[in-house]
Amino acid sequence: MPESFTPKEINDYINSHNKGPKFDPYGSEELSNRLRTNKAEAGDIFAQAEHSIDEDNSIDEDNAKLLTPEQKIAEAEAQIEAMRQWLVQKDFHPYVVDSIIQDLSVEYDVYTDQAVVYGNIDLSALTTAEGLTLPQNFGGNVILSSLSSAKGLNLPQTIGGDLGLYGLTTAVGLNLPQTIEGELRLNSLKTNESLILPKRIGKNLNLEELYLAKDLDLSKTSIGGDVILNSLTYGDGLIFPQSFGGSLALYGIEDASGITFPQNVGGSIDLGGLRYIDGLNLPLVIGGDLNLDDLSSKEKQKLRELRSDLADKII
Repeated sequence: MPESFTPKEINDYINSHNKGPKFDPYGSEELSNRLRTNKAEAGDIFAQAEHSIDEDNSIDEDNAKLLTPEQKIAEAEAQIEAMRQWLVQKDFHPYVVDSIIQDLSVEYDVYTDQAVVYGNIDLSALTTAEGLTLPQNFGGNVILSSLSSAKGLNLPQTIGGDLGLYGLTTAVGLNLPQTIEGELRLNSLKTNESLILPKRIGKNLNLEELYLAKDLDLSKTSIGGDVILNSLTYGDGLIFPQSFGGSLALYGIEDASGITFPQNVGGSIDLGGLRYIDGLNLPLVIGGDLNLDDLSSKEKQKLRELRSDLADKII
């Protein structure tokens, strides 16, 4: 490439490499160095994304529409560079930084008019994320399994894969993306305090250890997979969408009287810990089995008489 280049030349350079631009852990790669000297081409928005991304992870929507595809690609590259610098400052081993950054590539999506960063970000060893800002539009998996707190963490606006926050015990300070196309794993979360779910979760919602879900409203989230809430013993105020295509794992529920079930469930319902059917208002349609392991034979027979349409599904 020439010593100075235009945004179009940046785009051409990126498109000529299958894996996108490569950065070494100390930023000595050609494209990384030159992007930082070409801010004039991308304008003030580029500079803001590179130097002030820790203060604001999004730019004004109206201004974003004025950016060219080349400028949006440059902005995404600056976000990768900001993340690289953060990892270096946190004394990550150069090999680890290099392996993370080199897995990332940037492509312009003509359908969404956005520059998307593709790859996977696995920061499983990270225990604190104060000041960490990830690329705004990310097309792969993000794994932050050792974080117990989301304080200071700036997640992408959209994630095309899974988001693994397995170790998070509180949702205080957690700002989830609006869209997660894969699975959302919040396995260790204990209560739904401060939890605001995305508008869309493409696969499973895993809240395995949630024991308190007062007024948890899942009806505002489109969920493409299963919902796992096996540690709940009571479901007061738990609201599901009217129609749900996956399975519901509610093995720990002892009293289901406070649960608003969907009218239609495409998969199975696991209520293995239920002791009594009083107040149980089951869906009109259940596509899979209805697991009632701990329910007495007498209670099961009573339910079969009340809901003869579900008699062959009760196990």
